[in-house]
Amino acid sequence: DALEQAKDNLRNLVRTNRGERLNRVDYGCNLEAYTFDYADVGNFEKQITLEITSQVQKFMPFVIINQVNFLDYFKKETENTADPNRAIKPSGLAAIAVRINYNVPKIGANNQILEVVIFIGG
Repeated sequence: DALEQAKDNLRNLVRTNRGERLNRVDYGCNLEAYTFDYADVGNFEKQITLEITSQVQKFMPFVIINQVNFLDYFKKETENTADPNRAIKPSGLAAIAVRINYNVPKIGANNQILEVVIFIGG
C-alpha cells in the first residue's frame, strides 16, 4: 500500500550515503559520514536531524518530519540505557537508534514511526 511504500522510501533515503545511487550522487542522508563525530553528542544529533529533514524536504516533499529522536546509546561496558529489552546490543560498539516521527498528509497517515540504527565508529 501507499503507506508502506512511503515508509520504505524514507528508510532507503535515510540509510543511503551520498554517491551510492547511480545518477543521483546527492541522494541520501549520508549518516555514515557522521559516525566518527560522536564525541560531541549535541552537535552530532543536531547535524543528523538537519541532514534528515533537509534531504526529506528535497527528495520526499510529501513527507512531513515531526520529530527526530535519538535513543539507545550502547557501549561494551554498559547495558542499553533506554530499554533493556532491545534486541540490538553489539559487543564493543556504540549504536544509536534514530526514531523519526513523520506524517504523509496526502494519504492521511499521521504520527508514523521509522527507526534506523547507526553504528558509531571510533
